[in-house]
Amino acid sequence: MLILVVALLTTGVGLAQTPVAPSRAVASCRRGDADACDRAGYAYQYGRGVAIDLRRAIELYTRACTRGSLVSCVRVAVMHEHGDGTAVNAVRAVELYRRACDGGNLYGCVNLGQLVERGAAGVPRDVPGALALYRRGCDGGFAGGCTYLGAALADERSTTPDYPQARALLERACQAGEMHGCSDLGWLYDQGRGVAQDYTRAVELYRRACDGGYAHGCASLGGLHESGQGVSRDAVAARALYQRACEGGDRYGCEQLRRLGAGGT
Repeated sequence: MLILVVALLTTGVGLAQTPVAPSRAVASCRRGDADACDRAGYAYQYGRGVAIDLRRAIELYTRACTRGSLVSCVRVAVMHEHGDGTAVNAVRAVELYRRACDGGNLYGCVNLGQLVERGAAGVPRDVPGALALYRRGCDGGFAGGCTYLGAALADERSTTPDYPQARALLERACQAGEMHGCSDLGWLYDQGRGVAQDYTRAVELYRRACDGGYAHGCASLGGLHESGQGVSRDAVAARALYQRACEGGDRYGCEQLRRLGAGGT
């Protein structure tokens, strides 16, 4: 099952943080150090050496963003989009993502693409605009951009499918270690979209995604174990994979557990 997962990109290359004493970071922030403001915001957001205080994190990220920290613009945009420590404000999130993207931060481009592809209060749906943003990320060397572009091109709900291009993009993402891309590539083989149907190949790709920490890959692999396609039918293995997916936050995995009468939240 192909799912355009709303996986906001808040960790990874260019966004990970090096631990630092919050008091030192705040002091440096007050002296005008944008990177220190970002480090302090991160500490308050995740409780690294200080009690979690999302409003304080927003304040510090906003200060850092204003001073030119594009990573902070992305971080605070995510918080505005999801109402973490503040009211949900998609319009403000778009503004911040766009600032980051225009400054060359590819996470900002791809996150903005996800938001405008879905649309939100005050933000009209814009699929062509989303595809352009994903392509910008992909062409810039960010595998996540290739994944979301490939997934969108394979999704009949969003655009006229272009399965050959979707496959090429998802292969590129998967080869770069983007597990979401591996899972969605597995779906193409599972369903025979743009490729000859090949359950064995789908199993390989779903397993790679699952083992790489992408929860929906576990759920999809569970489905093939349950049906016995590309792998021996194994209800116990299917249940365990749905459980693993659900514990990883995958809604579909939880739904399958409930269907089997095995709980799931």
